Amino acid sequence: MLAEAVVGAVAGKTDQRYAIAYLSESTDDVSKDEAITFSLKVWKGECEPQRGQVVLLGRIEKFVKGWRALYAKPVILKLSKQATAIRRKK
Repeated sequence: MLAEAVVGAVAGKTDQRYAIAYLSESTDDVSKDEAITFSLKVWKGECEPQRGQVVLLGRIEKFVKGWRALYAKPVILKLSKQATAIRRKK
């Protein structure tokens, strides 16, 4: 199951970069005020996540230092087949 979150910051050094995100809505286990981090190595987007970007997080696990998502991807608008066909005609 994936959880919707918002990126608060991207930090770290070159090969150890990570993002800090916050859930859009609290769950039984995690409040929206608790940070969830994810490594950019697990990021499925074409470019680095940005502050304020809405993302989907999966495999969120509790570690000694806090919550960590082991899967992360951007929320992307999917065009319908009709909209794609109209766009191609232009």
